[in-house]
Amino acid sequence: MRPSLRTKMWFPLAIAALAVDCGPQQPETVECLTSADCAGGEACEAHRCVPQVACTSASQCPQPSGPCEEARCEDGFCGPPGLKPAGTPIADQNAGDCRIVVCDESGGTKEQADNGDEPDDSNPCVTASCHDGTLQTSMAAPGTTCPQGVCDGEGHCGACVPGDAQCVGDRPRTCGPDQTW
Repeated sequence: MRPSLRTKMWFPLAIAALAVDCGPQQPETVECLTSADCAGGEACEAHRCVPQVACTSASQCPQPSGPCEEARCEDGFCGPPGLKPAGTPIADQNAGDCRIVVCDESGGTKEQADNGDEPDDSNPCVTASCHDGTLQTSMAAPGTTCPQGVCDGEGHCGACVPGDAQCVGDRPRTCGPDQTW
């Protein structure tokens, strides 16, 4: 019996496919429950054995991505990231909003009232303060001294309080809405 042409063509192709070089083999990932399940120089992180990085301080270890995680150097090797203590303020804050963002117990973040986080208000005719984590503003009384003269009671500083009158010689003049005489 004579082999078919189909058999002759398929067999050599199958042999050629087995000889293809697919590049370096990926290292086998070992699953673990603790670092004791891993080879020397490896640690168990997220149930996978990973090579340990030598260190003398946490600053030499890979920095975690979460604002409430911190790098750890233990026994001369970088360990898995640890959680910052609950209540630790994160680095990225919105200044002057009467709030502070801190770490929670599970490594996330939460907002809290911060009455000391008052806005930097350079307007002498407006007083800003925080009360129970809420920004509150109040206007200085009309006539309060400010760099350009006096406050108008609506948060503006100018030469006079609108509606005020004064005598210049024998002629009266009135302060206009733009706080000028």
